[in-house]
Amino acid sequence: MGLDATVYADDDNETKIASVRIGNLANVVRLRESIRERLPDATVLLSKVLHSAFHSGDSLQKEEVVRAKIEVEKLIERCSDDAFVKEFAAGFGRLLNTALQHNRPVTFT
Repeated sequence: MGLDATVYADDDNETKIASVRIGNLANVVRLRESIRERLPDATVLLSKVLHSAFHSGDSLQKEEVVRAKIEVEKLIERCSDDAFVKEFAAGFGRLLNTALQHNRPVTFT
């Protein structure tokens, strides 16, 4: 078990446009702690994305996707010394770009 983030082509959740594995409980905890240290004001990442490793069915709507993208960009600037966080930020950032490009929410599974 763990946490994935997905952008679907439609509201029926049948066709994935993009998906990224965030990880298991240990990965989510590690990411949350690392991000809290580097970017304590990352409200979307900390309270909507990494608050739990098991929040299937939750989603980020357009406004939250935009805010998360800004937070990820700041995180990339501040995590050059941590490959684990950098990998998360790059992958989740690509997913957010896809969601914005297609005007779709990000859904957690």
